[in-house]
Amino acid sequence: MVTAGVAGFFSVVAMAVRGSHWAIGVTVAGACLAGLMLVFAGSFTLVWIFSVVVGRFRRSSPGAFGSPFSPGKPVENDVAATAAILE
Repeated sequence: MVTAGVAGFFSVVAMAVRGSHWAIGVTVAGACLAGLMLVFAGSFTLVWIFSVVVGRFRRSSPGAFGSPFSPGKPVENDVAATAAILE
């Protein structure tokens, strides 16, 4: 599927090189879409790396279950109650 789609796109690119106006528009639109995807991927990567670096330097760790909304380590009664609910 991907190979056929890329082959079709490059056929349109070849027609754009020959001067077809509609093919030039489709080629420019495809290039803009590819560039936009690269910008989004780069932004995601930078934010992900930033979150990993900041996560390593946090002073206090989140609660027992890794949630920032967790009050702390669970009490044994809470664990028993949770186990009873899940059964």
